[in-house]
Amino acid sequence: MDKITSKIFEIYTALGPADTEAIVEVGGVIKQSNRYHATTVTQQQMSALKRLVTENGSVDCFPAVDLLRLASCHPSVCEREYLGYWVGVVDSVVGAMEKDLAAVAVNMLGFRLVCNLLKPVAFVESSVLWSGERVAKISQLAGKVFEGNANKNVRCEYGARRASEERQNALLRALDRSIENARTRF
Repeated sequence: MDKITSKIFEIYTALGPADTEAIVEVGGVIKQSNRYHATTVTQQQMSALKRLVTENGSVDCFPAVDLLRLASCHPSVCEREYLGYWVGVVDSVVGAMEKDLAAVAVNMLGFRLVCNLLKPVAFVESSVLWSGERVAKISQLAGKVFEGNANKNVRCEYGARRASEERQNALLRALDRSIENARTRF
């Protein structure tokens, strides 16, 4: 955690004292994972984290995305009242990912952040956070990032997942045909 916050302060040199303090406090809360039930991340702290990516959505935002990824695991930021923060964060992170498809750190951390945001029940059901347009954009971006990636491990994993999805879809189609055939017989 200390490496992440120090990298943030190295990259974001124009942070004000309030934002600096908020980032240090969030880092302290995240470090105490055994105290998640007794700690909270405030809206002021979330605003500071959001500003890191919304005001500087470049490929250098990877430490901020990493901190946001870790913060997204904290139960206090998974409440509906934080939904607006996450919408802005996701849009900014996706924008940074689109700027440079080869920026492995931003892309991988961005997709991990998105996956973390799919866990809280309050967020999964949100049509605001997961609008059709936003989901389609993330899905298209995943295809672009992973399919043509220079890293062979990333390409292999993406190819294996696509093959697995295609096999699952083929099995589902076969199952649907079997059910339909059984219905027509009886």
